[in-house]
Amino acid sequence: MNSHLIHLVEFAVFMSAMLLIAFRPAWQEWRTPTDFQPLSVSPDYSIDIDYFAANFYTKVINFLNKESPREHQHKFQLIPASAGVIDWSVVRLPVIAMNSIFAKEVISCQLPIFVNGDLSTVGADNLQSLYTQGKISLGPYSRIRDWAHAKEDISLGHESNAPRRLSSSSSVLLEHGCYFERVNAPTIAFGARKNNSIFNANELIESSFLELSGAIKKTNSLTLIRGDCDIPSGRIYHGSLIVTGRLTVGERSRIIGDVKARDTIVIGAHALIGGALIGEKNIELKEQVCIKGPIISETLITIGADSTVGMHELPTTVSAQRILVDAGVVAHGTVWARDFGVTCPS
Repeated sequence: MNSHLIHLVEFAVFMSAMLLIAFRPAWQEWRTPTDFQPLSVSPDYSIDIDYFAANFYTKVINFLNKESPREHQHKFQLIPASAGVIDWSVVRLPVIAMNSIFAKEVISCQLPIFVNGDLSTVGADNLQSLYTQGKISLGPYSRIRDWAHAKEDISLGHESNAPRRLSSSSSVLLEHGCYFERVNAPTIAFGARKNNSIFNANELIESSFLELSGAIKKTNSLTLIRGDCDIPSGRIYHGSLIVTGRLTVGERSRIIGDVKARDTIVIGAHALIGGALIGEKNIELKEQVCIKGPIISETLITIGADSTVGMHELPTTVSAQRILVDAGVVAHGTVWARDFGVTCPS
């Protein structure tokens, strides 16, 4: 018994020593903290598109109001309203401009900029991040490397590049050749709209999904079609549809419900989907298509000229690895290209 007790005590002492060695750094850090710096967050991992803009705005307001308990950590270069031309080459701190900026020369700044008003440029600008209380209007060939947010409208001239985030409380306009990743606004316009023809919905033929080949009624409002599915032109369907193969929707047809397909989806010109459009592969929208719900693809979405996604009063989401958008497209809500998106030339 004594031998067993001795071995048990030795084992307990050994384990205590091992635990002390393993957890000593954590214990010391807990007793006397040394790491006060917050962890950096990559723009790739934040969910809210205006997360970094909101944080920057808070720092600016705290600096101006002298409310931050550690305001010395957030230093800015203050440009008064009475200032003339800004020499961006000597900027060494994030900028707070107390008045609108109407630049007549190219702006190149590697630090965040806050403008208490509008910012307008001639183009070929190179900016890191930007927040304005008014409008943002950048000329062609400009680049925003990180993020930009405006309380009013944002417009980027042709062949500009915004590879991270753009958000506006009003609207965003991306001219042809603009590259983007995440864009959020009540209205997002890609180039100028040319056509917006309206056809008579009374001419559509009331139809049922059960008339289609391979249709299986799952519920009163849901139909499953095994294999490929071709929706004829000029029809109207009520209810949601799941297709296990390829889906083609004919011109001017309407589906008042959600649509999902495992293969490629092609939506014909002037067609309308009243709910969500979800595909595991490519989704192609022809010209002047209207999708009222979200559009989600795991690969590629192409949106034809003068099409509309979502509604101003009911914003939605477009999401895919790559998004190609023709001129005249208008989306309401968020457009998120996880690899890249581009506004194609008209």
